[in-house]
This record gives sequence, C-alpha cells and structure tokens, in this order.
Amino acid sequence: MSLIGGPELGYHSDMKGFLANLAGDATPDKAKFSATSSSDAFVVESQLEKVDQVELINADLELEKHVVFCHDDLEPRNILIKRDGSQSGKWHLAAIIDWEMAGFFPFAYEYGHKDAALGSSNLHFSYYALFKEQSRHLLAGGKSAIKLLEALRAMPNKECRPTIPRTREKVELSSDIRDGWVRKADAGDVGVFTKQDNDDLEMESLKELGYV
Repeated sequence: MSLIGGPELGYHSDMKGFLANLAGDATPDKAKFSATSSSDAFVVESQLEKVDQVELINADLELEKHVVFCHDDLEPRNILIKRDGSQSGKWHLAAIIDWEMAGFFPFAYEYGHKDAALGSSNLHFSYYALFKEQSRHLLAGGKSAIKLLEALRAMPNKECRPTIPRTREKVELSSDIRDGWVRKADAGDVGVFTKQDNDDLEMESLKELGYV
C-alpha cells in the first residue's frame, strides 16, 4: 500500500483521505468551497467563477499509482548554484535546500500547488512560467491528473487561503488548467525589479495589513 503525503501534510493511505485532509473543515462561507466524500467519489463544490463542481470518481482516485517524491517548494530561493572553474564559467547546480514540504504525491499536486502559492510564497512569475513549461510533461494520470488540478484550483491549501481577497495584477487563469496563471494580453513589458524594490513592496504590504 502506498502512502500519500509528507511531514507537513501528514500521511494518508489513499487519495480520498489525502484530499479530505486538504479540504479540512472548509465551508462555502469560510473558504468559498465545500468538499464531500462518498464510497465512490470525492466531490468539490466551488464558488469561484471559473470552477463549478469537480468530481473525482474512484478511477480518478487511483492517481495514487502515480505517486512520486516531490520537493513541493522548488523555488529560486531553494536552488543553490555555483560557477565551475573553467574559463567558460558555466553555472552548475550545487544543492537544493528546504525540504520540509517534501512528500510523496502525484506530481499533479506539486504542479497545481504552484498556482495557489503564486504571489505569496512564490514571487517570481518568470520562474513560475518556466516551471510550468519544463515540467508539464511530467504530469501522469491523463484526465485524472487534470481533474486533480481542477480540484486544487477549487480548494487551495489552508496556508494559501487569504483572510482578505488577494489580487494578482496583470495575470489571469488560463482556460487550459495545465497553464495555470498566464500574463494578460495588455500586461505590457516586464520592468526591472530589484531586491530593494521587492523589500519596499513587502514592507508596504505589511503596513497595509497592519503587521508593522
């Protein structure tokens, strides 16, 4: 029997238990969705504009057959690189750090989790788009993987459910759920954004939220 999950989310004997844990005690008034589990399906009812109802039947829940080891927080801040000693000075992977969110999931879970975390723990849209492009071929499970992505869009992880509405400017959800967030047609060019710009924006946001 395969176990699904990891230290952060707990371990579960099947996909239905894993998804039920993700949903928690969510209700439409608290999280804009509700989830129900029966003997033959797991159903998510969403109040989001682009998501109505997602039903994963038992055949879809067999995604547990496609469980692999995932980092689940593979972001630039967690990827260390170094130059080699040659004249070309090429960059090479040195290490991948911060494994506390790692676990055993269908890769579609990590792929879909990127959408929920964009703009919070994941700050670099260029990397987000690159991750989607380069890892899309790793989605296993066919239509069942697509259904899992739809379910994740309808019920983001607890840490990604904001207490106030979150606004993402200049991006929108693609009609192809595998693409996730895409830049709007009128988004314009991406300007230079320095670390100082990022620090200033973070401080401004913290002040608006009343944390500082």
